[in-house]
Amino acid sequence: MIYKVAIALVCIMSFSSATAAGKNRIRFKISVELAKTEYKEFEPIDILINCKNAGSISDSLFSFDFNFFNGYMRCCLTNENGVEFKSKDITRDLILGFRPDWILAPGDSMLFNQEINTCGNILNKSDSSYFTGYFLPPGNYTGYLYWNQTYRTWLSDGIRGLDAESITKKSNEFHFTVYSADAYDMQVLKKMKNSGVDTVLNQHQFNEYKEYMYRERFRNIYISQEDTVSKTKAMMDFINDYFSSYPDSYYCLNYIYRYIIFESPKDEIVIESKINDLVEKYKGTIIERYLNNHLIRSDLINGIMNDKFVKF
Repeated sequence: MIYKVAIALVCIMSFSSATAAGKNRIRFKISVELAKTEYKEFEPIDILINCKNAGSISDSLFSFDFNFFNGYMRCCLTNENGVEFKSKDITRDLILGFRPDWILAPGDSMLFNQEINTCGNILNKSDSSYFTGYFLPPGNYTGYLYWNQTYRTWLSDGIRGLDAESITKKSNEFHFTVYSADAYDMQVLKKMKNSGVDTVLNQHQFNEYKEYMYRERFRNIYISQEDTVSKTKAMMDFINDYFSSYPDSYYCLNYIYRYIIFESPKDEIVIESKINDLVEKYKGTIIERYLNNHLIRSDLINGIMNDKFVKF
């Protein structure tokens, strides 16, 4: 299923850092978007986080400030019964890679994607874990983002220091519903667990979990012991198929740099051309929006040219 229009649940969170003199120095604004507001039980729930420098001077930003797993940014969900689910501090899946610093000029923004299922209960039994090791029970949820520790900032002149101000403001709320998996859904999920992703994809082409089974297929390719040439081809075939099938999925952001690095030699002109090809092919999608961000584009080019990204 392709979601052509993202539902912009604009959850604005503003925060500012201060100089040693205590003067207000910069203000970032955070907006959160969901691709949809209804999900099936066990379905991964991805959000898009947009951090914009709404201040008057440039300043630096670190990707881990927007990662639930390190404890700086956190997510809290509450269901209709008042039960809270909060993100856990765990190690990030290294398959998704990492990002270096960025300098945001006034008006600049950065995009990050996160999965909020990590707020749910941990599934300890492997036979009942699908797609992720966390579980959000069926229900209606209200969520928000917040920081529970001192937010780290870096001075625009490159001198890194800790800001003394603790960020306590939370975002505006966003809402979604998780529906119970029916008997057919459970049949498909158990078959995936017992027979493998490829078997289920061949037999159940229109199941709602298809996109997430595709992600499992990529993980299987990634950890396979195939030789480099065949593994690279399999990964590229997968990414092309995923982009074509789900061009507005926020999870595309996790595959873009790998696609570019596989397709391009260490030649800045060629890399730029490959990025432009993707933008042209996927106009009006999250892929175009992501790659038209000049900071992200520069990050991709510099990362490949300077070997900051690895293929495997």
